[in-house]
Amino acid sequence: MVPFSKILLPIDFSERCLGGARFSIPLAERFHAEITLLHVEMPPEAYPERNIDREIPPEKRLRDFMCAAFAHLDVKRVLRVGFDVAEEIAKYAREYDTDLIMMPTPRLRSIPSSFARLKYGQSTI
Repeated sequence: MVPFSKILLPIDFSERCLGGARFSIPLAERFHAEITLLHVEMPPEAYPERNIDREIPPEKRLRDFMCAAFAHLDVKRVLRVGFDVAEEIAKYAREYDTDLIMMPTPRLRSIPSSFARLKYGQSTI
């Protein structure tokens, strides 16, 4: 198996995302890889009817996401804001030379166009 030193784990705090996160732990342990938890938040103007004041801030949700499970690993937590979530994920992967992107794929039809632009050599599980 190809060794991975940088694993990107985009998270949306869903149950499917938790499954992907749990699967990333043994890979990171095996390859002594750094995990980056990336959450892309849509800007407030994307959904004006939402009451942001009553929600838990995304920074706190990201900070608290599976804290105990990731405590023994090298984990970065990154929050980005953007209208095109897939494009933000792809941009981050390019900028930080990600070896592996791990994410659940409940809506495959929304992923291919943005991820097709990733440079050769990157992988998604």
